[in-house]
Amino acid sequence: MGSFRRFDETQTTDPIEYDKTLSRQVAFEGQPYMMKCAVRGNAAPRLLWSVDGQIPDKEKYRITWEGLQILNVSETDADKHFTCRAFSSHTSVSESEMMNITLRIRMEPRSRQIGNLGMKSYGVIGEWANLTCAVRAEPAVTFEWFHQGQPIQNASDIRITNEENQSTLRVLLDDDNEEKLGYYMCRAINELGHLVQTIILLKVEKPPPPILNVLSVSPDEVQISAKTSYSRMGKRFPPLGYTIQYIPHCRTATGNSENDWIPVNGHSRPLENHDGFVLTKLSHGTAYCIRAAVLNVATVGFFSPPLKVVTRLANAEKVKDQTAGNSRILPSAFSIVMMAMITGFPVTQIVTYR
Repeated sequence: MGSFRRFDETQTTDPIEYDKTLSRQVAFEGQPYMMKCAVRGNAAPRLLWSVDGQIPDKEKYRITWEGLQILNVSETDADKHFTCRAFSSHTSVSESEMMNITLRIRMEPRSRQIGNLGMKSYGVIGEWANLTCAVRAEPAVTFEWFHQGQPIQNASDIRITNEENQSTLRVLLDDDNEEKLGYYMCRAINELGHLVQTIILLKVEKPPPPILNVLSVSPDEVQISAKTSYSRMGKRFPPLGYTIQYIPHCRTATGNSENDWIPVNGHSRPLENHDGFVLTKLSHGTAYCIRAAVLNVATVGFFSPPLKVVTRLANAEKVKDQTAGNSRILPSAFSIVMMAMITGFPVTQIVTYR
Protein backbone atom coordinates (compact mmCIF):
# COMPACT_ATOMS: atom_id res chain seq x y z
CA MET A 1 0.00 0.00 0.00
CA GLY A 2 1.40 3.38 -0.97
CA SER A 3 2.09 6.19 1.46
CA PHE A 4 0.24 9.52 1.62
CA ARG A 5 1.96 12.71 0.47
CA ARG A 6 1.11 16.38 0.13
CA PHE A 7 2.39 17.88 -3.14
CA ASP A 8 5.56 18.80 -5.00
CA GLU A 9 6.45 19.33 -8.66
CA THR A 10 6.53 15.61 -9.62
CA GLN A 11 4.34 14.79 -12.59
CA THR A 12 2.19 11.69 -12.75
CA THR A 13 -0.50 10.18 -14.90
CA ASP A 14 -1.82 7.92 -12.12
CA PRO A 15 -5.44 8.50 -11.08
CA ILE A 16 -5.77 10.73 -8.04
CA GLU A 17 -7.01 8.88 -4.95
CA TYR A 18 -7.63 10.83 -1.74
CA ASP A 19 -6.89 9.79 1.79
CA LYS A 20 -10.53 9.52 2.87
CA THR A 21 -9.55 9.38 6.55
CA LEU A 22 -9.07 13.16 6.26
CA SER A 23 -12.65 13.79 5.11
CA ARG A 24 -13.65 14.31 8.74
CA GLN A 25 -11.31 16.30 11.01
CA VAL A 26 -11.59 17.59 14.57
CA ALA A 27 -10.33 20.94 15.95
CA PHE A 28 -10.49 22.82 19.24
CA GLU A 29 -12.49 26.02 19.47
CA GLY A 30 -10.46 29.20 19.97
CA GLN A 31 -7.22 27.69 18.65
CA PRO A 32 -5.47 27.61 15.24
CA TYR A 33 -5.83 24.44 13.18
CA MET A 34 -4.09 23.07 10.08
CA MET A 35 -6.59 21.26 7.81
CA LYS A 36 -4.85 18.50 5.85
CA CYS A 37 -5.48 17.00 2.41
CA ALA A 38 -3.42 14.11 0.98
CA VAL A 39 -3.51 11.65 -1.91
CA ARG A 40 -2.46 8.02 -2.14
CA GLY A 41 0.70 6.65 -3.73
CA ASN A 42 3.37 8.59 -5.56
CA ALA A 43 0.97 11.14 -7.01
CA ALA A 44 1.98 14.69 -6.15
CA PRO A 45 -0.74 17.05 -7.41
CA ARG A 46 -1.31 20.71 -6.79
CA LEU A 47 -4.12 21.56 -4.39
CA LEU A 48 -6.87 24.16 -4.58
CA TRP A 49 -8.87 25.02 -1.44
CA SER A 50 -12.34 26.53 -1.18
CA VAL A 51 -14.63 27.43 1.73
CA ASP A 52 -18.38 27.45 0.97
CA GLY A 53 -17.48 27.45 -2.72
CA GLN A 54 -15.34 30.59 -2.43
CA ILE A 55 -11.63 31.40 -2.23
CA PRO A 56 -10.67 31.27 1.48
CA ASP A 57 -10.85 34.65 3.24
CA LYS A 58 -7.31 35.84 4.01
CA GLU A 59 -8.49 37.34 7.31
CA LYS A 60 -9.58 33.89 8.50
CA TYR A 61 -7.46 31.36 6.56
CA ARG A 62 -3.92 30.85 5.22
CA ILE A 63 -3.02 28.44 2.41
CA THR A 64 0.38 26.82 3.07
CA TRP A 65 2.32 23.83 1.72
CA GLU A 66 0.96 21.83 4.69
CA GLY A 67 -2.71 22.57 4.01
CA LEU A 68 -5.35 25.14 4.90
CA GLN A 69 -4.63 26.90 8.18
CA ILE A 70 -7.60 28.21 10.18
CA LEU A 71 -6.22 31.07 12.26
CA ASN A 72 -8.87 30.93 15.01
CA VAL A 73 -11.37 28.07 15.05
CA SER A 74 -14.94 29.06 15.93
CA GLU A 75 -18.19 27.13 16.32
CA THR A 76 -19.41 28.41 12.94
CA ASP A 77 -16.59 26.55 11.18
CA ALA A 78 -18.52 23.34 11.81
CA ASP A 79 -21.21 24.60 9.39
CA LYS A 80 -18.80 25.48 6.59
CA HIS A 81 -18.21 23.46 3.44
CA PHE A 82 -14.46 22.86 2.98
CA THR A 83 -13.24 21.45 -0.33
CA CYS A 84 -9.80 20.23 -1.39
CA ARG A 85 -9.33 19.84 -5.16
CA ALA A 86 -6.23 18.05 -6.46
CA PHE A 87 -4.98 18.14 -10.05
CA SER A 88 -1.73 17.15 -11.74
CA SER A 89 0.12 18.75 -14.62
CA HIS A 90 -1.72 16.34 -16.94
CA THR A 91 -5.19 17.22 -15.60
CA SER A 92 -7.07 20.47 -16.01
CA VAL A 93 -8.83 22.02 -13.03
CA SER A 94 -12.26 21.36 -14.57
CA GLU A 95 -11.42 17.65 -14.93
CA SER A 96 -9.87 17.28 -11.49
CA GLU A 97 -11.27 15.35 -8.55
CA MET A 98 -12.17 16.91 -5.21
CA MET A 99 -12.79 15.86 -1.60
CA ASN A 100 -15.27 17.44 0.79
CA ILE A 101 -14.01 17.88 4.35
CA THR A 102 -16.19 18.20 7.44
CA LEU A 103 -14.70 19.95 10.45
CA ARG A 104 -15.98 18.96 13.87
CA ILE A 105 -15.36 21.40 16.72
CA ARG A 106 -14.63 19.89 20.13
CA MET A 107 -17.06 21.51 22.52
CA GLU A 108 -19.27 20.87 25.51
CA PRO A 109 -22.99 20.36 24.76
CA ARG A 110 -24.74 23.53 23.56
CA SER A 111 -28.38 24.11 22.75
CA ARG A 112 -29.52 24.42 19.14
CA GLN A 113 -32.38 26.62 20.33
CA ILE A 114 -32.09 30.38 19.78
CA GLY A 115 -32.81 32.39 22.93
CA ASN A 116 -33.33 31.38 26.54
CA LEU A 117 -37.06 30.70 26.54
CA GLY A 118 -38.25 27.27 27.63
CA MET A 119 -39.29 24.84 24.93
CA LYS A 120 -42.86 23.65 24.44
CA SER A 121 -44.31 20.45 23.04
CA TYR A 122 -47.95 19.56 22.53
CA GLY A 123 -49.91 16.36 22.92
CA VAL A 124 -53.44 15.08 22.34
CA ILE A 125 -55.00 12.91 25.03
CA GLY A 126 -55.13 9.32 23.77
CA GLU A 127 -52.23 9.80 21.32
CA TRP A 128 -48.43 9.81 21.34
CA ALA A 129 -46.62 13.09 22.04
CA ASN A 130 -43.06 13.79 20.84
CA LEU A 131 -40.43 15.74 22.80
CA THR A 132 -37.08 16.39 21.10
CA CYS A 133 -33.78 17.34 22.72
CA ALA A 134 -31.05 18.39 20.25
CA VAL A 135 -27.59 19.81 20.95
CA ARG A 136 -24.31 20.72 19.27
CA ALA A 137 -21.38 18.85 20.77
CA GLU A 138 -18.14 17.04 19.98
CA PRO A 139 -17.68 14.30 20.97
CA ALA A 140 -21.30 13.15 20.70
CA VAL A 141 -23.34 13.16 23.89
CA THR A 142 -25.35 10.62 25.83
CA PHE A 143 -28.86 11.59 26.94
CA GLU A 144 -30.88 11.20 30.13
CA TRP A 145 -34.60 12.04 30.52
CA PHE A 146 -36.48 12.98 33.70
CA HIS A 147 -40.14 13.74 34.56
CA GLN A 148 -41.00 15.26 37.93
CA GLY A 149 -37.46 14.52 39.07
CA GLN A 150 -37.64 10.81 38.25
CA PRO A 151 -35.51 9.16 35.52
CA ILE A 152 -37.41 7.85 32.49
CA GLN A 153 -36.75 4.51 30.82
CA ASN A 154 -38.33 2.73 27.85
CA ALA A 155 -41.70 1.16 28.67
CA SER A 156 -44.99 0.26 26.95
CA ASP A 157 -46.06 3.92 27.05
CA ILE A 158 -42.55 5.45 26.73
CA ARG A 159 -40.24 5.32 23.71
CA ILE A 160 -36.76 6.90 23.66
CA THR A 161 -34.89 7.10 20.34
CA ASN A 162 -31.30 8.38 20.34
CA GLU A 163 -29.34 9.63 17.34
CA GLU A 164 -26.10 11.58 17.18
CA ASN A 165 -26.61 14.64 19.40
CA GLN A 166 -30.40 14.26 19.30
CA SER A 167 -32.88 12.34 21.44
CA THR A 168 -36.64 11.98 20.96
CA LEU A 169 -38.96 11.02 23.80
CA ARG A 170 -42.39 9.66 22.81
CA VAL A 171 -45.05 9.62 25.52
CA LEU A 172 -48.46 7.96 25.21
CA LEU A 173 -51.00 10.27 26.87
CA ASP A 174 -53.58 8.00 28.46
CA ASP A 175 -57.27 8.79 28.15
CA ASP A 176 -58.54 11.03 30.97
CA ASN A 177 -55.08 10.98 32.60
CA GLU A 178 -53.08 14.19 32.52
CA GLU A 179 -50.30 13.11 34.90
CA LYS A 180 -47.88 12.81 32.00
CA LEU A 181 -48.27 16.49 31.11
CA GLY A 182 -46.00 19.12 32.59
CA TYR A 183 -42.25 19.62 32.76
CA TYR A 184 -39.66 17.21 31.37
CA MET A 185 -35.88 17.53 31.68
CA CYS A 186 -33.31 16.32 29.17
CA ARG A 187 -29.64 16.12 30.15
CA ALA A 188 -26.94 15.85 27.45
CA ILE A 189 -23.47 14.75 28.62
CA ASN A 190 -20.04 14.39 27.04
CA GLU A 191 -16.48 14.42 28.41
CA LEU A 192 -16.28 18.23 28.18
CA GLY A 193 -19.45 19.07 30.10
CA HIS A 194 -23.22 18.74 30.21
CA LEU A 195 -26.37 20.69 29.32
CA VAL A 196 -29.86 20.54 30.82
CA GLN A 197 -32.91 21.48 28.73
CA THR A 198 -36.44 21.83 30.06
CA ILE A 199 -39.48 21.05 27.91
CA ILE A 200 -43.08 21.57 28.97
CA LEU A 201 -45.67 19.20 27.52
CA LEU A 202 -49.06 20.88 27.06
CA LYS A 203 -52.44 19.42 26.14
CA VAL A 204 -54.03 20.46 22.88
CA GLU A 205 -57.21 19.51 21.05
CA LYS A 206 -57.22 18.07 17.56
CA PRO A 207 -58.70 20.53 15.04
CA PRO A 208 -62.17 19.49 13.88
CA PRO A 209 -62.61 18.18 10.34
CA PRO A 210 -62.92 20.90 7.70
CA ILE A 211 -65.96 21.12 5.45
CA LEU A 212 -64.81 20.72 1.85
CA ASN A 213 -66.55 22.18 -1.18
CA VAL A 214 -65.57 21.73 -4.83
CA LEU A 215 -65.18 25.12 -6.53
CA SER A 216 -63.98 24.08 -9.99
CA VAL A 217 -62.75 21.07 -11.93
CA SER A 218 -60.46 20.93 -14.98
CA PRO A 219 -58.74 18.00 -16.71
CA ASP A 220 -55.72 18.11 -14.37
CA GLU A 221 -56.74 20.29 -11.40
CA VAL A 222 -59.44 20.50 -8.73
CA GLN A 223 -60.01 23.62 -6.60
CA ILE A 224 -61.49 22.91 -3.16
CA SER A 225 -62.46 25.35 -0.41
CA ALA A 226 -62.18 24.33 3.27
CA LYS A 227 -64.10 25.77 6.20
CA THR A 228 -63.34 24.92 9.83
CA SER A 229 -64.92 26.00 13.12
CA TYR A 230 -62.67 26.26 16.18
CA SER A 231 -63.07 25.95 19.93
CA ARG A 232 -61.50 28.47 22.31
CA MET A 233 -58.40 26.26 22.61
CA GLY A 234 -58.28 25.69 18.86
CA LYS A 235 -58.15 29.43 18.16
CA ARG A 236 -54.76 29.56 19.90
CA PHE A 237 -53.31 27.45 17.09
CA PRO A 238 -54.26 28.88 13.69
CA PRO A 239 -54.01 26.51 10.72
CA LEU A 240 -50.69 26.30 8.88
CA GLY A 241 -52.16 24.31 6.02
CA TYR A 242 -53.81 20.99 5.28
CA THR A 243 -52.81 17.36 5.24
CA ILE A 244 -54.44 16.07 2.04
CA GLN A 245 -55.02 12.49 0.90
CA TYR A 246 -56.70 11.00 -2.14
CA ILE A 247 -57.65 7.73 -3.84
CA PRO A 248 -57.36 7.68 -7.66
CA HIS A 249 -59.94 5.64 -9.60
CA CYS A 250 -62.20 5.32 -6.55
CA ARG A 251 -65.75 4.04 -7.04
CA THR A 252 -67.44 5.49 -3.94
CA ALA A 253 -66.49 8.21 -1.47
CA THR A 254 -67.32 6.05 1.56
CA GLY A 255 -66.29 2.59 2.64
CA ASN A 256 -62.64 2.91 1.64
CA SER A 257 -59.90 1.31 3.75
CA GLU A 258 -57.40 3.53 5.58
CA ASN A 259 -54.66 1.79 3.61
CA ASP A 260 -56.19 3.04 0.35
CA TRP A 261 -55.53 6.72 1.09
CA ILE A 262 -52.41 8.22 -0.50
CA PRO A 263 -50.70 11.46 0.69
CA VAL A 264 -50.77 14.23 -1.89
CA ASN A 265 -47.05 14.92 -1.95
CA GLY A 266 -46.07 17.74 -4.30
CA HIS A 267 -49.45 17.67 -6.04
CA SER A 268 -51.15 20.57 -4.25
CA ARG A 269 -50.90 24.29 -3.58
CA PRO A 270 -52.83 26.79 -1.41
CA LEU A 271 -56.05 28.20 -2.83
CA GLU A 272 -55.76 31.91 -3.60
CA ASN A 273 -58.17 34.29 -1.83
CA HIS A 274 -59.89 31.40 0.00
CA ASP A 275 -59.19 28.87 2.74
CA GLY A 276 -58.55 25.65 0.87
CA PHE A 277 -56.25 24.03 -1.65
CA VAL A 278 -55.77 23.07 -5.30
CA LEU A 279 -54.94 19.52 -6.32
CA THR A 280 -52.64 19.50 -9.35
CA LYS A 281 -51.10 17.04 -11.83
CA LEU A 282 -54.24 14.91 -11.90
CA SER A 283 -55.17 12.47 -14.67
CA HIS A 284 -57.83 13.45 -17.20
CA GLY A 285 -61.27 11.88 -16.88
CA THR A 286 -60.44 10.14 -13.59
CA ALA A 287 -62.48 9.70 -10.42
CA TYR A 288 -60.76 10.84 -7.22
CA CYS A 289 -61.86 10.51 -3.62
CA ILE A 290 -60.38 13.39 -1.58
CA ARG A 291 -60.17 14.19 2.13
CA ALA A 292 -58.21 16.71 4.21
CA ALA A 293 -57.30 17.57 7.81
CA VAL A 294 -56.19 20.87 9.32
CA LEU A 295 -52.48 21.09 10.18
CA ASN A 296 -51.30 23.48 12.91
CA VAL A 297 -48.14 23.90 14.97
CA ALA A 298 -49.35 21.34 17.52
CA THR A 299 -50.97 18.47 15.63
CA VAL A 300 -52.93 17.19 12.64
CA GLY A 301 -56.70 17.33 12.99
CA PHE A 302 -59.50 14.94 12.12
CA PHE A 303 -60.03 14.16 8.46
CA SER A 304 -63.02 15.56 6.63
CA PRO A 305 -65.75 13.39 5.10
CA PRO A 306 -64.38 12.42 1.69
CA LEU A 307 -65.48 13.96 -1.59
CA LYS A 308 -65.63 12.20 -4.94
CA VAL A 309 -64.67 14.28 -7.98
CA VAL A 310 -64.27 13.30 -11.64
CA THR A 311 -61.80 15.39 -13.61
CA ARG A 312 -62.78 16.59 -17.08
CA LEU A 313 -61.74 14.94 -20.29
CA ALA A 314 -59.39 17.07 -22.36
CA ASN A 315 -61.21 16.59 -25.69
CA ALA A 316 -64.46 18.41 -24.81
CA GLU A 317 -66.21 19.87 -27.85
CA LYS A 318 -67.63 23.33 -28.24
CA VAL A 319 -71.30 22.96 -29.16
CA LYS A 320 -74.16 25.38 -29.34
CA ASP A 321 -76.69 25.28 -26.54
CA GLN A 322 -79.96 25.58 -28.44
CA THR A 323 -81.97 26.23 -25.30
CA ALA A 324 -79.99 29.19 -24.00
CA GLY A 325 -78.91 30.42 -27.42
CA ASN A 326 -75.31 30.68 -26.23
CA SER A 327 -72.14 28.79 -27.13
CA ARG A 328 -70.66 26.78 -24.25
CA ILE A 329 -68.04 24.08 -23.77
CA LEU A 330 -69.89 20.79 -23.32
CA PRO A 331 -68.59 17.25 -23.55
CA SER A 332 -69.54 15.25 -26.59
CA ALA A 333 -71.47 12.02 -26.33
CA PHE A 334 -68.29 10.20 -27.24
CA SER A 335 -66.45 11.91 -24.33
CA ILE A 336 -69.18 10.91 -21.87
CA VAL A 337 -69.09 7.28 -23.01
CA MET A 338 -65.28 7.27 -22.73
CA MET A 339 -65.47 8.73 -19.22
CA ALA A 340 -67.91 5.98 -18.23
CA MET A 341 -65.56 3.32 -19.58
CA ILE A 342 -62.57 4.80 -17.69
CA THR A 343 -64.28 5.37 -14.33
CA GLY A 344 -66.67 2.44 -14.33
CA PHE A 345 -69.68 4.65 -13.57
CA PRO A 346 -72.96 4.42 -15.54
CA VAL A 347 -73.33 7.20 -18.08
CA THR A 348 -76.26 8.65 -16.17
CA GLN A 349 -74.16 9.09 -12.99
CA ILE A 350 -71.32 11.12 -14.53
CA VAL A 351 -71.31 14.74 -13.31
CA THR A 352 -69.78 17.41 -15.52
CA TYR A 353 -68.87 20.72 -13.83
CA ARG A 354 -69.65 23.78 -15.96
